[in-house]
Amino acid sequence: MRRKLLLVLSLMLVIIGCAQLYTPISNYVNADITSAQLQQKYTTEVTTQTSARSCYTAFLTSMTGLDFLDVDFDAISNNDIVGWLQSETISLPIVQTTNNEYYLHRNIYGEYLYAGTLFVDYRNNFLQDNVTWIYGHSMKNGSMFGSLTKYDDYEYWLNHKYMRLYTKDGIYNLTVDIPGVYTDAFDDYFVYDENSFNSAMTRWENMSVFNTGESYSRDSKYIGFYQCAYRIENGRRFMLLKIDKLF
Repeated sequence: MRRKLLLVLSLMLVIIGCAQLYTPISNYVNADITSAQLQQKYTTEVTTQTSARSCYTAFLTSMTGLDFLDVDFDAISNNDIVGWLQSETISLPIVQTTNNEYYLHRNIYGEYLYAGTLFVDYRNNFLQDNVTWIYGHSMKNGSMFGSLTKYDDYEYWLNHKYMRLYTKDGIYNLTVDIPGVYTDAFDDYFVYDENSFNSAMTRWENMSVFNTGESYSRDSKYIGFYQCAYRIENGRRFMLLKIDKLF
C-alpha cells in the first residue's frame, strides 16, 4: 500500500513538473506562431520591380537589407494600431491605448498572449514627441524584443543599424544611434520637454554600451525600445533610434 502511495505521489510530481515546464515553453511557441500569423495575414513584400519608386526603394533595400512591405492596416480590426515595425528579426504591429498595462499580455485582438503586443507609452504623442517609447517583452527565444540585446555587440550594430516603421500616413527609416543602455526599473527615463530631452540624451550617450559616433540632433525625433534586462536585478534595457520619413 505504501509503495503504491509513493508511486502515485511520484507520478503527480512528474505531471506537475511537466505542466510547469510546458507553460514557459508554450509562451515562446505561441509568440512565434502569433508573429508568423500576423506577418502572413497583414503584410506583403513589395518588389522593386512593382514599386512606383523602384530606384529609390532598390537603394534603400540595398542599404538596409530590408525589403519593403505593404501593410494592410485597413484589414486589422483594431483602432489601437498605430504602426508596424520591421527589422531583420522583427515584423510586428504596434498599438497604443490609454494605459501601459492592457497589451502587456494581450494580442492585437484582446486575447490572452503571454508575450503581449508591442505598445507605445500612453503618455506619448506618437512620433511627435522628442522620444516615443515602445515597450516589448524580452522573450528568451528572441521573439518580441528578445533579439535587441544583439545590439550590445558593435559588429552586429554595424551591420544591422537600420530598421523600418510603417504607419497609415507614411514609411520611416529608423537608425540605431544609441544601441543599448542598462538601468533599473526605477530610473525616470520619460522625456517631458526639450530641456529634459537634451540632458537625457547626453546622459544616455555616456551610459551606452558603446559610442556609435552618431551625435544626436535637437531637431530630430527618436523612438526608444524599452524592455526588461535579465542580467541585472530589476533591470531594464533601452535603445534609441533616429526617425527619418521616407515617403
